[in-house]
Parts: sequence; structure tokens; C-alpha cells
Amino acid sequence: MSERFSEADLKVALRAVQNREIGYREFVMKIMTAGVVSYTVFLAGSRAVYVGRHGDLHLERFAGTK
Repeated sequence: MSERFSEADLKVALRAVQNREIGYREFVMKIMTAGVVSYTVFLAGSRAVYVGRHGDLHLERFAGTK
């Protein structure tokens, strides 16, 4: 797990899993390398929040939502 949070690397992993270029296991490894230590998915809110070790956040809305 990386000390540094890379939103750019996280977005690359998100796009790859969304496009079915990688599976879930590889996705998890890539987001850990990007510095993600946890994430929470809100189904009713149609979004996920990715969190880094130092409180960095990335909000990802589900495809097709505003």
C-alpha cells in the first residue's frame, strides 16, 4: 500500500475495471498501489468514496448519474 494518494492512478484503475479490462482482484491491487486504504459504496446515492491514508478523498459517481 502506498503512502501517497494518486487520484490519477485511481482513475486509471476505475476506468479499467469499468471497461472490463481488469478483474476485481487486479482492481483492488491497483487502487492499493494508488494509495487507497478504504472505500465505501453508496448504492442509494449512486456513488463511491475512495479514501487515502492521510484523509485524501475521491468521489466517483456511478456511470449515467448526475
